[in-house]
Amino acid sequence: MVEARERIPAVVMLLLALIGFVIIYLLMVPPQTAYNLITGNTTSPAPSNTTPVANGAFYYPFTSYIGGVSTNKYFDYQIGTFGVSYLQKNQTLVNKSLSLSASIFGSSSYTINFKGNSSDQYFLAVNASSVSGSPRLTISLNGNKFSSTLPSKGSVLYLALPAVSNGENSLSLVVSLNGFAFSQSVSFSKIQFIQSTSNLAAGNTKVNVLTLSGLGNYYVSYSPIGVGSLNVTVDNQVVSSISSGNDTVDNVTIPESIISSALPTTSSIILPVTLNVGFVPSKGVHYEIANSELVYELPQIAYSNATIPFTIRANTTQYQAVFYVNNILYSGSITLKFYPSGDSYTISGSSLKTGENVILLPYDFLYGDEVSGNYTGTVTVSSSGLVVPSYISISQLN
Repeated sequence: MVEARERIPAVVMLLLALIGFVIIYLLMVPPQTAYNLITGNTTSPAPSNTTPVANGAFYYPFTSYIGGVSTNKYFDYQIGTFGVSYLQKNQTLVNKSLSLSASIFGSSSYTINFKGNSSDQYFLAVNASSVSGSPRLTISLNGNKFSSTLPSKGSVLYLALPAVSNGENSLSLVVSLNGFAFSQSVSFSKIQFIQSTSNLAAGNTKVNVLTLSGLGNYYVSYSPIGVGSLNVTVDNQVVSSISSGNDTVDNVTIPESIISSALPTTSSIILPVTLNVGFVPSKGVHYEIANSELVYELPQIAYSNATIPFTIRANTTQYQAVFYVNNILYSGSITLKFYPSGDSYTISGSSLKTGENVILLPYDFLYGDEVSGNYTGTVTVSSSGLVVPSYISISQLN
C-alpha cells in the first residue's frame, strides 16, 4: 500500500528560511542598526563634537568665531589721492576764407573730408562777409542734408554736426541759385571746422573688505578740492552728489541695501565683500580727490571662547597641535590653556596666519587625568583678536 503524503510548497519553505535568517541577523547586529532595518529610518546619528582623525589622536571642528571687540573698531581701506575730470578740448581742423558762386550753368561747393570719432562732437562756424543776390547755402554730411539757409551779409552760422561716423566722413557746403538770376555768390571771411574731444577721467577702484557677516557700517571718506558737479558711486549707485568742493573731509554712508546685495551667499562668519567705488565728474569739471578711503566700522562683538574636552593616547613624548584658521578679521594672540595641567601656549598676533598654525606641545601640557592609557582633560581656546578657526587637532609625535 502506497502512503500518500501532503507536500509543503517550495515557496513556503523559502519564506520560512528567510524569516529565520532575519531573526538570527537581528539578534546579532547592534540595536540601533536593527531599529533602522525594522523602521526604515536610515538617518545617521549626529556626529559628536570630538572626532578622532587617527588612532589615539584628537580633533575638534569650530562652528563660531573666537575673540571679540570691546569697543567700536574701524578698518581703513586706502583708495588714495588722484584727479578726476571731464574736460572738453576744442581743436580747429579747418580755418580758411573763400568765395562760392552759382550760375545757370551750375552750383559750386566746398568739401571737407575728415576721419571722425563718434564719441566726439564736431561744429561748423560760417561767417558771410559779402553776398551777391540771394544764393542758397546747403550743408550736408555724408550725402545727408542737415541745413539749408539764405545767408546775408554779416550773418554767422554755427552748427553742430549730427551722427558723425567712425572713420571717413565728408562735409559739403554747396551754394546754388535761388530764384531767377544768372549768377549769385557769397564770400566767407571765415569757415571753421572744429572737433571737440571729451576727456573723461573718472576715479574708479575695487575695494575688498572683510566683514563679520555684513555687520556694521560702511563709509566713503575723502576731501574734494574743485568746483562742479561730482557724483560718488558705490556699485554704480549714487551715494553722494556735490556741486562745489573744499578741503574738508566728507564722510558718505554706504546704504545697507548696497552692502546686502554685495554680500556673497555663504554660511561663513567672516565674509569678503567687494565694493566698486567711483568718483564721476560732469562735463567741464576738474577735481582733486584727496586722502580717499573706505571705512568699515565694526560694532562691539561679545567675546567668545571655546572649552573643548579632549581624550588622547597617553605618552611621554612630544605632541603636535594644529590650529587651522579660516579667516582673521583683525589679528590678535591665540591662547590654548590646558586642564588639569594648567599649562598654556600662546600664538602671538604677529605670527598667527590663515591656514595651519603648528604647535609643539610637551607631554606634561596634556598630563593629568589618565584613564585606560589616555590623557583626558579640556583645552580652552581664546583670542585677543577676532578670528574664525576651522579646527584644532592634537596628535603624538613618534
